[in-house]
Amino acid sequence: MKRTPETDLEGRYQLLLARENVLTIAGKREAVLQDIEQLQAIAAALRDEAKMATARVRRANSLQTGGEYAQVVHLMDAVFESAHARGDDVISLQAAGLLAQASVRLGHYSQAVAYCEQGLVIARREQNRGVEAGLLNTLGMIMLEEQNLPASIRYFEQALSIFKETSNLAKLAMPLSNLGMVAGQMGNFDAAWGYYEEALQLTQKVGQRRGEAIVLVNLGWVASMLGAYGRARVYLERTLYLTREINDRFVETNALINLSSCASALGDAEAALLYTRQALELARQSGDQNSEAWALTFMGHSLWEKGELAQAVRVYRSALAIRRSFNQPALAAEPGAGLARVLLAQGDLNEAKQHTNDILDYLASGGALDGADEPARVYLNCFLTLSAARDDRAAQMLRAGCAQLKARAASITDEIARRNFFEQVSYNRELLTAWKAAGMEEI
Repeated sequence: MKRTPETDLEGRYQLLLARENVLTIAGKREAVLQDIEQLQAIAAALRDEAKMATARVRRANSLQTGGEYAQVVHLMDAVFESAHARGDDVISLQAAGLLAQASVRLGHYSQAVAYCEQGLVIARREQNRGVEAGLLNTLGMIMLEEQNLPASIRYFEQALSIFKETSNLAKLAMPLSNLGMVAGQMGNFDAAWGYYEEALQLTQKVGQRRGEAIVLVNLGWVASMLGAYGRARVYLERTLYLTREINDRFVETNALINLSSCASALGDAEAALLYTRQALELARQSGDQNSEAWALTFMGHSLWEKGELAQAVRVYRSALAIRRSFNQPALAAEPGAGLARVLLAQGDLNEAKQHTNDILDYLASGGALDGADEPARVYLNCFLTLSAARDDRAAQMLRAGCAQLKARAASITDEIARRNFFEQVSYNRELLTAWKAAGMEEI
C-alpha cells in the first residue's frame, strides 16, 4: 500500500483531516486529539493561516464534547474574528456554530442567538444548506432552554427539512431527537418515542456514537416518565458507558441525573444521591449552569426522600436561584415546589406558602408547566402546601394537576404503559390518591 511521503505536508494534512473526521464520528477522542496536534504542527510548518484555523476549529469541536465550553469560546472568538477579517466564510461559519453551541451550555443565550444570526447570514449567502440547518437546530435549542416550545418546534422542523433535502443522515438525527424532547416535555410520549426510535436507527446506521448516546438518554427519560424504570435504567446505563468512552461530559451529566430519578423511584435514595453528586461535579466543571440546576433539583428530591431536610432546603434554594437568574419560571417551579414541601415538613408554613404563591402567580399570568420535567410533582407539592394552609386554591391545583395527568395519559396508546404512568410514577399516584380522597370523579 502506497504511503504519503513525510515531506508531502499538504497530502498528510488532507489525510489527517479525513481520518480525524472518521474518528470524531466514532467517538475516539484521544486519537482525535493526537491527529489535531499533527494538523496544527503541519499548518505551522506550512505557515498556512487557513489550515491552522481549521485545526483549531477541530480542536474546539473536541473541547465542546469534553464540556470545556469556556475554552471553546476563548479559542473560537479569535478564530472567528480572524476568519471574518480575511473573508474566510467556511471557517467563520464553523466558528460561529461552535460559539453558539458553547454559549448555550454556558447559559449566554443572547450571545448564542447573535452568533447564530451572524452565521445564518453567511450560510444563506454562500448557500451552505448543511450549516444553515445546524444553526437553525441550535436556535431551536436556545428556544427550548428559554421554554419557548412553539418557536423551538419551528426551528427544529426547518433544520429537519433541510437535512432531509440534502440527505445528511449523520445530522438528521439531531432535530429528530430534539423534536422528541419537545414532544416529551409537552406530554406527548408516544410521539416522543417515535422521534427517538427513528433518530436511534439513524445514529446507529452511520456509527455516530455521540448522537446515539443523546438519543439513548432521551429514551431513558421517556421510559422513566412512563414509570418503566427498569427499561429506563438499561438505556441510561448504556448511555453512561458510551459517554465515558467518548468523554462527552454534557450527555454523561444528563444520564446521571436521569439515573438518579430511576434510583429514587426504585427506592434506592442513596444511589440517587450519589448520581446527583456526580452530575453536579461534572456540570460545575463545565460551567453548565442549566445542568447544575437539574442536578441540584434532583439532589433535593433525593435528600427529601432520605429525610435530610436541612440539606434539601439548601440545594433546592441553589437550584431555584439559578432558574430565577435565567428567568425560567416553568423550570423554577420544580425546585420551588420541592422547597415548599420540605419547609412544610419543617413547620415553616409561611415560607412554604410564599414559594407556592410564586408558582400560582406564574400560572395565573398564563404560564404553563409544559417545560417542567415533572409537572405532576409540582402540582402535588403545591396542593399539599395549600391544603395545610387551608387555602381554597388547593382544590384548584389538584384539579389542574389531574387534568394535565389525564391529558398526558390520553397520548399513551398502549394500555399497560398508560396504567404504569398512573400507578408506577409516585407523584402521579399520590396526586390521583388525593383526587379520589376528595371524592372527585374517576380519571
